[in-house]
Amino acid sequence: VSIITLRDVHWIFDTAFESGGISVEVRYRGLAIPCRVTEEMGTVVVTPEELCVVASGQAAVLYKEDVCLGGGIVQSWAQDRIQ
Repeated sequence: VSIITLRDVHWIFDTAFESGGISVEVRYRGLAIPCRVTEEMGTVVVTPEELCVVASGQAAVLYKEDVCLGGGIVQSWAQDRIQ
């Protein structure tokens, strides 16, 4: 599991992520990784798989299919190895 905290988030469609089916891209032309988004303590993106290409300062863009929902700047990133 990878946990990405975003800052300076800008939403184009700010309620669309509530229904699921969201993916995140963290590199230009990177793979779209399925994720879930929460806004309980800032904007946090959680992916079911571990990502190894995330760095603070990178852009993270959220999509629902081909529609861009918005995005932000990676503030922090961590992996949580759930067994």
